[in-house]
Amino acid sequence: MNKIYELKIDEDNDKLGINILSFVDNPAIKTEWFTFSEQETVKKDLKKQMITSPIMLANSLIKRDLPNIGMFEVFYSEETIMQMMIQFMSSDKKDNVDFQHNKELIEGIKLVESYIVDERNSSNIFDVPKGSWIGTFYIEDKELYNKLVEDPNFNGISLDGIFKMEEVMVDMIYEAIIEVVSSDLDDELKVEKLKSLYNEN
Repeated sequence: MNKIYELKIDEDNDKLGINILSFVDNPAIKTEWFTFSEQETVKKDLKKQMITSPIMLANSLIKRDLPNIGMFEVFYSEETIMQMMIQFMSSDKKDNVDFQHNKELIEGIKLVESYIVDERNSSNIFDVPKGSWIGTFYIEDKELYNKLVEDPNFNGISLDGIFKMEEVMVDMIYEAIIEVVSSDLDDELKVEKLKSLYNEN
């Protein structure tokens, strides 16, 4: 069973938090972005040149592998994601964007919309957990925008930052098991769900 860590920031430590948002081919949150272009039926506006994507999903496990730890999983709570968004949007880093974590900042990409999915703000584009962070980026250069829309190597957003890691005991897994056992699913489906939980962890 992999260890689980909660990632946090400290509002009194400005060294912790997001430094760069990276446009990547394989986002850890496994949710691809949505592009506003002429091909989309949801939003047709050639002048917008915008890309909307989840930036981080709340309470969603992300697999990681480090030499000194091995395989483990991390997650951000709703509270931490709200703190991260406020900190990032209030800083001079909010337009820091690179490609594939190469640390080379790209000029002309602006984070123009940022919100948390909650009772006040729902997402009609993405099916994401409550407390998740969604952002819309405006790409000034039309050629770059077209490249991002058409290039299969760019599918979503990944965070680049420094966070505290706090190990979480098996409470989350225990709660998930209780939820399955006490559900209205038939026994065969319960067994499959429990096997899935075991394999994931």
